[in-house]
Amino acid sequence: MGRSLQVEARHIDFVKSKVKLKGFPSQSALAMELGLSRATVNNFLNGKPVDYLNFVEISEKLGLSWLEISLQDEPIREDGVLVKKKVFALNSEIKVNFKDLFKALTKALVELKLGNIAKLPGDIIDALYSVSLDLNSSTIAWLLIFRSLSRAIFSLVDDNKELFAYEYKNFDAIEEVIEFSLEESEIIINRNFFNRPKDLTILKEIETPFKQWLKLYGLNESQARSICNRLPSYFVFALNNEWRDHEPEYAQLHKHLITPFTQVGNREQSWLRYSAWLQKQVDEPMFSEAFGLRQVYVEPRAYYEQEIETNKDRKSRNKAEKEYQKVVVYLETYLDNWLEKENKDDAVKIISGDPGAGKSSFSKMFASRQVEKSNIPVLFIPLHHFEPTGDLVEAIARFTRDDEYLSYNLLDGELKESRLLIIFDGLDELSMQGKLGAEVARNFINEVQQTVSRINYHHIHLQVIISGRPIIISSNQSLIRKSEQILHNLPYFIPEN
Repeated sequence: MGRSLQVEARHIDFVKSKVKLKGFPSQSALAMELGLSRATVNNFLNGKPVDYLNFVEISEKLGLSWLEISLQDEPIREDGVLVKKKVFALNSEIKVNFKDLFKALTKALVELKLGNIAKLPGDIIDALYSVSLDLNSSTIAWLLIFRSLSRAIFSLVDDNKELFAYEYKNFDAIEEVIEFSLEESEIIINRNFFNRPKDLTILKEIETPFKQWLKLYGLNESQARSICNRLPSYFVFALNNEWRDHEPEYAQLHKHLITPFTQVGNREQSWLRYSAWLQKQVDEPMFSEAFGLRQVYVEPRAYYEQEIETNKDRKSRNKAEKEYQKVVVYLETYLDNWLEKENKDDAVKIISGDPGAGKSSFSKMFASRQVEKSNIPVLFIPLHHFEPTGDLVEAIARFTRDDEYLSYNLLDGELKESRLLIIFDGLDELSMQGKLGAEVARNFINEVQQTVSRINYHHIHLQVIISGRPIIISSNQSLIRKSEQILHNLPYFIPEN
């Protein structure tokens, strides 16, 4: 589906005047410079429809804001609402409904279980739609939501395919027992929709038919509920990918909705997609079960050692003579406060815990919750996927170079983030990489400390959390400047009653 834009009539004279002001003697010269046909440039300058990408390119060449000069197909209401319609009315405009969605899902699942396909194909979603090129903005907004919701549901089913029964279910026979009353519900989309896409009412409305569909395929109530609870984060991730994959189709929404894609460049959009991916990680299935980490997570406690003041001169005491008390804290709350303090002299924290104590689970949940708060960009690095040798900045560049979302060096030069939290998970993984692993881990800790000090020389830009087992942490104790830097993960206590 292509999209076209045109210059609004009241801007035409001003737009034409920009041609010579920008040094082009004629329309032909402008067309030649852009590598476009003269007819395309002529249509642009005379307020006729032009392909979206060409429209943006010509506008930028003339120093114009394409958003300001393009014709708006419909004004936004005074209350900020772009869409306020029944679901069935919106579905009729894109010629699809939720029965069609579940029917396509059923057929795809059958093919998957029969072994005819390896995973649920995304192109099935695109095949659902028969869409006109002349949609208004409210319909395009609904198309974006319906497609994203379809993607999210397909992805959830694909991630949990091991839980589904193998027997074939004829959708024509089971659709009568699935409740599709959500078609009668009203959808309201306002200009701030992208601020909290998880709050969209359709995500709650679709729970009933989705849960019924899941139970018809052999899932119990608890499994179906767990999968439905994970839908919001899958939806946000799908929303970001849907916009990225079909941006020209949604171009006119820039005028009506405050979208993160309107206000930022490619670099910031990559962070948005990466953040959505991080949040989705904690909702992906664990141990081939219907639940994800978010559904079973319990915030751990930890303690750090605080030196006890004595009458003896502090500087004259060696470490063996010092006395410490253990201060117990809620780990997430403590680290939240640590981030907020922005102390450049206390920018590295280490989480020490035995195998199975929940270090990695905490690291993933903490990363997910930080990006959800949008306070600070977070980079999560599992150290078993990281090559730590040499300069840390270069090592991070290697890690992100081929990343699907972040493809630039986050710590280098002008691209450096003003604030960044990096979570290195699994320090013990480095110590297991051959007989030199312990030395690699030691050099890594030292390199992190030095890099953080250098980057934070004037102001705080970088904070780092490293997790690892006690044996590898204690063997590198001499590199850790303050006892308060180490947070010792405490085991969970389950009372007998």
